[in-house]
Amino acid sequence: MRNIDMQTWSRRDHFKLFNTFNHPHFSMCVNMDIIAFYPFVKRNGYSLTVSMVYIIARASNAIRIQATHTRRSSCRA
Repeated sequence: MRNIDMQTWSRRDHFKLFNTFNHPHFSMCVNMDIIAFYPFVKRNGYSLTVSMVYIIARASNAIRIQATHTRRSSCRA
């Protein structure tokens, strides 16, 4: 990870806004087509819930902007 230069970072204003929140997170609901995914999970004896969390986390972390971590008043990517 590298430190982000807060003076030049394009998402600085977003960081300043969300950094003031006690719990800076968001939620979203979506409809997902799991017609192919569900049989694979069951055929291999996996938990559907754990498998969904794993797949969603992998997809989220694949988006670079989602992999930004904060420590106190600084930000790392």
